[in-house]
Amino acid sequence: MSANGSNGTKNSADYARLDGREFEIVKQGLDIDQIKEFIEELRAERDKLLDECNMLKQREEHYKSLTRLAEKTVMEADKLASEIKAEMMQKAVEEADQMREEVNVLLLKVYDGISDDLDSIKEKVNSSRFAFEKSLMPSDNGNGRTPVDARSAVMGRPQEATSPAVEDSLVTTLTAEEKGEPVKNCPDENLMARIHDKEIQLDIMPPIDIALVSKIITNLYDLPQVEDAELLTDSDCPSIVIMESEPIELSKFSQTLAEFPQIEEAKVTESESGCNGGRSRKIELVLAGNKK
Repeated sequence: MSANGSNGTKNSADYARLDGREFEIVKQGLDIDQIKEFIEELRAERDKLLDECNMLKQREEHYKSLTRLAEKTVMEADKLASEIKAEMMQKAVEEADQMREEVNVLLLKVYDGISDDLDSIKEKVNSSRFAFEKSLMPSDNGNGRTPVDARSAVMGRPQEATSPAVEDSLVTTLTAEEKGEPVKNCPDENLMARIHDKEIQLDIMPPIDIALVSKIITNLYDLPQVEDAELLTDSDCPSIVIMESEPIELSKFSQTLAEFPQIEEAKVTESESGCNGGRSRKIELVLAGNKK
């Protein structure tokens, strides 16, 4: 028997519609309701899988975005680090140049200050020396001759002029030689003795430290007994010659010198010298750190 009617038309009772499609109902077929329920479960499972697939796709896109962002961040961080490093290097170079300029300016100021101090000391020394020499010069006796430079006479330096007393003594010596009489070898003995009495020679024992010697001279000017001080370097053993402003006892003066931080030992050494039997007043100085 055909599933169609006698006139060839379909009978609705012989068909079932599922998801918009028609299925023919046959004898001993499956339960339509169970089939519908199963199809709904398959549909739900499909929808669930589609949702999970879409979610995984979204996560993949999110991870890709994060990866691109991380790579971009690393590149920008490297670039920023390079810029910061270059900037810090440039800044360090500029700061170093600025510090170098400041140090140079400071050193120039220090050198200028030392130069000014040396000029001041030199001026003070020259002024004191001139005043002392002037006090020792005999006055002009009206014959037009220039007085002697007493300081140069003591230190054995060339004299630009000869004092009347020395010239008269030389004339006396010449006359005595012509007469065959004994010659007096010490002109102006009173003047020489007077100079020796006001002068102390400080002999500096080697090895020599010119910086310590300079500080010693500066400290000497602070002593009220010292009128003038001069460094002599003509010999292998430098000396400081002191002109007294008042009488100095050598033993006490050596004790005062021994208190200078630049001096390790001060030893008095007096000896007879000069044609008049005068004293050569000397003190040997051992600089700090040189004593063995």
